[in-house]
Amino acid sequence: MVMDNLSLDIGELNAQAELESLMPAECVGSEYKDITFTNRDDGSTGIRRAWQLQWDRLDIDTTGASGQKYLYQSTHNFPAEGQMRRSTLKKQVDSFAKVGLKGKNPEDFLGVKHWIREMVESAGTQYEKSWWRSEALYVEGQTYEEAMNGGAVSVNLNPPTSSNGATESEPETSEEAQSQYDLLLQTVDGKTMRTALTALRAEEGIPEEMVNAFQSGTLQDDLIAQGFMTEVDGKYAKV
Repeated sequence: MVMDNLSLDIGELNAQAELESLMPAECVGSEYKDITFTNRDDGSTGIRRAWQLQWDRLDIDTTGASGQKYLYQSTHNFPAEGQMRRSTLKKQVDSFAKVGLKGKNPEDFLGVKHWIREMVESAGTQYEKSWWRSEALYVEGQTYEEAMNGGAVSVNLNPPTSSNGATESEPETSEEAQSQYDLLLQTVDGKTMRTALTALRAEEGIPEEMVNAFQSGTLQDDLIAQGFMTEVDGKYAKV
């Protein structure tokens, strides 16, 4: 984007820089890829394995004149032996873990909406790498500050009460919430994390907040802890 009239006011410049470095976005691409590179010393080419993520910005329409949408991208090379702790791949996973997201495969992180911030890594004087770090989960209607402080939008993660082992002291849930949990349990029964998320996103009767909580791992942890569901050999089963 070319700016015809650029103010040199430091406050406006800082605001523009902040806008560019932080944004709400949905993870729409997450896969392992083979990246071809050229050796600077001798001009030879090689192939490097990498984890590539693509982000679709939610607050601004980035569709160009051609009709194609611009996607922001993070590419993380597989670290060499002994370099894991310094790698951007680990830093990306660390940022996901801090907002409660769990996964073993690239596709496990698809479809989640985040607040992401651009990070710049430098190595020496000739190399600079940009990637997008997850700062918080994004919920429609929340500001970044609300997301970072726990949010003004409440999400009910309490599993429904059941006749199996239920006591009078347990919180009651509405019939609507009960049916939503029952539907969720039926939907994920017999599925892996990946196939369960695909099925949940296609099920209109399950709120987005519950899908996001399942994606983050917090909902199934509660359901398993209270005896409504088990996980065996990577598959969920309704109890």
